[in-house]
Amino acid sequence: MEPFEKDESDDNSDNSSSNEVSDESDFDFDYDDLIDDLDELRISSEYSTDNEMDVDSIIENSMIDVDSGFTTISCTDVTPFLVFNNIFTKEIFNLIVDQTNIYAKQKKRRRSQNSIDLWEDVTTKYIESFLGIIIVMAINSLPSMKHYWSKDNIFHNSFISSVMSRNRFLQIFYNLHLADNSLEPKRESTNYSKIYKIKNFTEMLLMNFQNNYKFGRYGTIDETMVKFKGRSSQKQYIPLKPIKRGYKIWCLCDSITSYLFNCRIYLGKEGTSVNESLLGERVVLTLIADHRFEGKQLYFDNFFTSLPLLEKLRRRRIYATGTIRSDRVGIPRQFALKEKMERGQTTLSPNYSCLKNNADVEFTLSISAHSASNPSSSCSVQQCNITTFDSSNCRRSPTPCFYYYTINNSSYCAPAIQCSLLELCDNVTNSCSSYDSICIVNSCCSPSAVCLPLLTTKFCLQGWALTGSMNSARTYHTASLLPDGKVLAAGGYNSFAYVNSAELYDPSTGSWTLTGSLNNGRDSHTASILLNGKILVTGGFNGVFVKGSEIYDPSTGIWTSVRSMNVARTFHAASILSDGKVLVSGGQNFDGYLNTAELYDPLTDTWTWTGNMSSIRHHHTSSILSNGKVLVIGGQNSGTSSYSAELYDPSTGSWTTTGSMNTARSGHTASVLFNGKLLVAGGANGLIQDSAELYDTSTGIWTLTGNMNAARNLHTASVLSNGKVLAVGGYNYSYLNSAELYDPSTGSWTLTGSLNNGRDYHTASILSDEKILIAGGSNGSALNIAELY
Repeated sequence: MEPFEKDESDDNSDNSSSNEVSDESDFDFDYDDLIDDLDELRISSEYSTDNEMDVDSIIENSMIDVDSGFTTISCTDVTPFLVFNNIFTKEIFNLIVDQTNIYAKQKKRRRSQNSIDLWEDVTTKYIESFLGIIIVMAINSLPSMKHYWSKDNIFHNSFISSVMSRNRFLQIFYNLHLADNSLEPKRESTNYSKIYKIKNFTEMLLMNFQNNYKFGRYGTIDETMVKFKGRSSQKQYIPLKPIKRGYKIWCLCDSITSYLFNCRIYLGKEGTSVNESLLGERVVLTLIADHRFEGKQLYFDNFFTSLPLLEKLRRRRIYATGTIRSDRVGIPRQFALKEKMERGQTTLSPNYSCLKNNADVEFTLSISAHSASNPSSSCSVQQCNITTFDSSNCRRSPTPCFYYYTINNSSYCAPAIQCSLLELCDNVTNSCSSYDSICIVNSCCSPSAVCLPLLTTKFCLQGWALTGSMNSARTYHTASLLPDGKVLAAGGYNSFAYVNSAELYDPSTGSWTLTGSLNNGRDSHTASILLNGKILVTGGFNGVFVKGSEIYDPSTGIWTSVRSMNVARTFHAASILSDGKVLVSGGQNFDGYLNTAELYDPLTDTWTWTGNMSSIRHHHTSSILSNGKVLVIGGQNSGTSSYSAELYDPSTGSWTTTGSMNTARSGHTASVLFNGKLLVAGGANGLIQDSAELYDTSTGIWTLTGNMNAARNLHTASVLSNGKVLAVGGYNYSYLNSAELYDPSTGSWTLTGSLNNGRDYHTASILSDEKILIAGGSNGSALNIAELY
């Protein structure tokens, strides 16, 4: 839009010569008619008669992903006006009105004789009309703003001139403001912001963008430019972009509907201590920081893609696809090409390639010297004891796997690898520059330790292997996977006392190290991973029922007591909701079994009551469904196991009963499958069960599926990356060491390798390399033994 050039002869088209601003002259129109006309203008400008398509078809075709869409507007009722009203709320209009009036009064009146300087406070109606005019100007573009009020019929726009006089429009245009200049923090202040004048406004807009929309399965992250030719320290110049000068904005959009869900304005380098080479990674993690994206797929280009970023996303169970620059740190040498490859060209000439668990490896069988064998130095590495090759394992039987050992004597089973692809470890730090690699000391490539990429271990299925033991035996404890890939084991019981210690398992070394202790020892508590990566522990038992809560900060290793629950509870259940709050339900205390539920808000450190369940229950399960609701299942009810299940709706804070299971059970497991259904397995109702059943979220109906090979109670179940479910251990009048896999495609269970130690009340954690860590538990006494699958 061109700046207005003042021309006193060019006044309102209604020939008004008065310098006074009149409400009557400005608002002689029907506001509803304005909105109808805006909708018509918007639609007619985007969809010409040459390619006719009605609005309903446009909306229907844009909502391809049934998991995404507006949460506050019915898909059949979506109009530009409804969307606008849900984004530009009353609070936003109040902000614009208040700050515009404040600025106009603060502004020095150097031209007080001109009507533009005779200010009259605006109201919401004025700002609505002003924005409506701006929208129409964008649709019906003229050489300059003055032409819309021109007396020349070629330029004159009767619609705009009937809504607001030119002078009043320019008054608002020159004084439009979103923040109070007098309150702006000084540059040296910690609260200083380069975008102070729009900060509150943009934050309110983003909140409305997110509150009104359910993000779909696929997201795209990229940059966009907002054209600006004025003077600003935040203005960017990118010569190869269609818009070369303006504000650069990082955007997270729904890939299917193109809906803007989150964005950040690029403000330049953030101080001398920030590594700008990590900018792409920081942008992605910032845009998704306050939201739950588990199970979703993100797409971005090579500016953002790096191996550390992809690994961090994988640890959060977020899928990602992106092009990558060949000079990125950690890229295997064969991909660091100096010449551009032709379509179809590969970096090696392998005998065959193998894709397993999202890792792609090319095997070359013709090399006589490799990481596991070197005839010239009489070096050889022991083969792993692997005899099975199921249909899901694409590694061929002629390709053996070998035991590789770390300096701590942890073993890894992986194929032979060309020595030219392995880099040397740092002998001082015993670490690798390539991300997600481990130093091994027994390769045939070098007398020194070399770096083994952990992804290669995915091709050699080995079953169970012992790993480092915990410092303290514990059962009835919790285990939580931290953002850095380590596992935090907290609390529990060690056959003699209630444990207040906590320790960290490092998958790269296979060892446990003590960290800060809980303020209160406890067992049978819950542990929830908050959106900021901290761990919330609630309730439990330590001789008395506990209602206290504490939070563990991985960055400091310190536990901090926070607000206690409204009631003490143990053997309760906890689930993280999409808004970051924690729902705690049921359990028991001195008053008996509970049907109450409460919500913890990490932002305010408060617990608030929410709706009560229809049934009292403990030893139940609580699962987050794809629609954001929480499904609570079974548990004990006055000493007997329950058939019932009920749904919690976070939007209403209420519970509704849903279909009952075919078998009553407590101490069972519940697993959300990739197809959205929920698998319940085992448990007890007087008798220990081997049965399993599936809950269909679309119908609320339970159907029986294949029985497990062993009845089991107080076991664990983990959903693997291939969609199968691994059930481990448990109790069946003896402590089980068996494990079995459920295949959703066949509805059947098959036994897999056995644990070295049978156990119940243990924990199971899915590590970043997709191994399963089983820790602690009991086989008559508490265990400190841990194993990897």
